[in-house]
Amino acid sequence: MSKVSVIIPAYNAQESIGETIAAVLENRDVLEVIVVDDMSRDATAMIVERHAQRDDRVRLLRNPQNGGAGYSRNAGMAAAHGDYYYFLDADDMPAHRSIDEVVYHMEASGCDVMVFRYRYVTEKSGRLGPMLEIDNDAWQELVGDTDIRVFTLDQCGRLLFTVNFPWNKVVSARLCRETGLRFSETRVHNDIYAHWHIYMHAQKIGMMNRYLIAHRVYQGAAQLTNVFTEKRFEVFKAFAEVEVLFTRLPRMKEAYYQWFLRSKLDLLCWIYPQLPYDLRERFFALIRQCYEEYGQTEYDYVRKQSIEMADIALRLKQAPHLLFGGR
Repeated sequence: MSKVSVIIPAYNAQESIGETIAAVLENRDVLEVIVVDDMSRDATAMIVERHAQRDDRVRLLRNPQNGGAGYSRNAGMAAAHGDYYYFLDADDMPAHRSIDEVVYHMEASGCDVMVFRYRYVTEKSGRLGPMLEIDNDAWQELVGDTDIRVFTLDQCGRLLFTVNFPWNKVVSARLCRETGLRFSETRVHNDIYAHWHIYMHAQKIGMMNRYLIAHRVYQGAAQLTNVFTEKRFEVFKAFAEVEVLFTRLPRMKEAYYQWFLRSKLDLLCWIYPQLPYDLRERFFALIRQCYEEYGQTEYDYVRKQSIEMADIALRLKQAPHLLFGGR
């Protein structure tokens, strides 16, 4: 088998990209490392080229324009040849030989996607922090003390209500190609759609109870996680793309729409307190617009599983400022 294509969007990543590539290349099952440079203004491309000279598995692609991480991931997918895709960020640190470990279990179980635990690195010292609570709760509920479990989506719908990170999962290339996976080309939240697309098309989903990646997020750094300008409102475009996906998959909507509403609410609650005051009225207007299509059919679907969530969504449609405490 041709194994894994590791796809890494990179923009001004000279401080971390070399370390990330080196960690990936430790894995025997890595067929190629495709770094998509998004018109960096630093030495990112030069560092990647040096790695390519030493190891022919490394490939550098250059975007013709600055398109963002989703645009870059799509470009990397179009050029990939592996049997599995792994979508890393340029500042991620996979654990030693973790990609080989994941692929071994995917091949043994026939999973379309294997998702695993992660840790945060929030300080330059490299100290490892815990998973986010929303994700840790999912692992506790679905996996418990078991090392690895394999599910159908009907058995692990709770997994939909996790953060839409692309870097803590390896995905079958067949699933991606046959179902037309793509990432949103929004400037932020480019991975929301991909999260729902992957899980809603996967026949078998694996969860590993192991910490296999560290993700860097530094306070004050120029990372999208720290951006709370009007760019953040592109989250509503990402939500709309998932709504279209549910429209195409009506059985999925009936079964799992409540998890999407929970995810939307969780993300909106994260965004709101970090927005400048002068953007909040527009934020409320976009929320109302976002819930315009939430009608009786959707209400009935959700109410069967959660009366509270069905009613919260109705309130968000009518008067979101009341739910968020006004300005």
